[in-house]
Amino acid sequence: MNAHVRFVGLVLAGLTALWAPANAVDPERAAVEQQLRAAQRALSETEANKAQKSEAASALSTEVAALQSAVRSAAQDLRSHEADIVRRTIELSELEQRHASALTEWNLRRAQVGNSLSALVRLTSVPASATMLQDAAAIDRLRSAFLLRALLPRLQNRADLLRQDIANIRNASEAVSAGQAALVQAKAKLERRLEEAEQLANRKNLLLAAREDEIVQITAVANRQAKSAQDIRELLVRLDDSRKARLATVAAEKQRRAAISARAGTSLPEEPEAPFALVGLDKKQGGLLLPVSGKVDRRFGEGNDAFSHGISIATNADAPVLAPADGRVRYAGEFQNYGLVLIIDHGGGFHSVITGLSRTNVVTGQWILAGEPLARVAAHGSLYVEIRRNGRPVDPLQWFTVGRS
Repeated sequence: MNAHVRFVGLVLAGLTALWAPANAVDPERAAVEQQLRAAQRALSETEANKAQKSEAASALSTEVAALQSAVRSAAQDLRSHEADIVRRTIELSELEQRHASALTEWNLRRAQVGNSLSALVRLTSVPASATMLQDAAAIDRLRSAFLLRALLPRLQNRADLLRQDIANIRNASEAVSAGQAALVQAKAKLERRLEEAEQLANRKNLLLAAREDEIVQITAVANRQAKSAQDIRELLVRLDDSRKARLATVAAEKQRRAAISARAGTSLPEEPEAPFALVGLDKKQGGLLLPVSGKVDRRFGEGNDAFSHGISIATNADAPVLAPADGRVRYAGEFQNYGLVLIIDHGGGFHSVITGLSRTNVVTGQWILAGEPLARVAAHGSLYVEIRRNGRPVDPLQWFTVGRS
């Protein structure tokens, strides 16, 4: 039992001992005893509430840790399925090329054999005795006929090759059909695993949902700042200033309520804490998950028309975009000529900026886990990613695993 509760109990016991000789009821003593019992019950309830909150916080922490592990596992499976799709797509392309090559070879040989057979038929249709009565040109034709007859074994061999070409075409066609079916199955597996990952994300959202009024306020402020900001850097500064102002307002309101509660002799209810700490990316260099599977076709600092502040990744249209690290969405929506933009706060002054999206699964103010599905890639199949530290862009490949290769 808490020390405060024991103290009240001892005080109550001491007062009872002082007034023990009295057989008559003392109203003042009874009132004091009643107040002390009420204080003891209040302290006990406070301790019970603290214990319950502590247990709830511990359970939430355990659940979040389990979800983080599950989401990471789902992300690894998604990457594995995407790699399988890429491999099968390449194999299918090679099979289709082989099929086309077999068809071309067959058509060429068929034409050669057809021309040779037509000439042979024409020449052999003239009897040898009739040929002897004709002029020198006829003799040349006769000589050609004899030569063509000598080529019959070679023509037979070409016919055998044609039959082999037909068998190759049939095999290649069957291989293409099997490759197409395998590709469809691989894509279906990817979609099923993506659905499972999104279900995990929904479960996480129920656990970590911020207060509705807070989300509405954060979203309204972020949308307002996005309309007036000229570029990403300015938007980040404005969002950060708005966040600091909101936190200062919340702190001032807490102090005001605490003063009122102190005068009234009551206590304020405890505010919910952040579900997990955002510790920044300093210790995660080379270990972040690339948001999509694909090839980095434009690096930091490259560009003929302008200096690139991030990297561009060539990938498939509608590919799932995964969160590179734990964080909180500071902005999700349209911005200038970027189209849909996601800005994620990772703590420690680090933000990731992601564009090239067709749609998003997250909203401003939402807590996200590393590997969580955030969005889908736009139809042009290119995703743009920035990492910013204190508002300034840095080379993202320092932080992503692909940058180590």
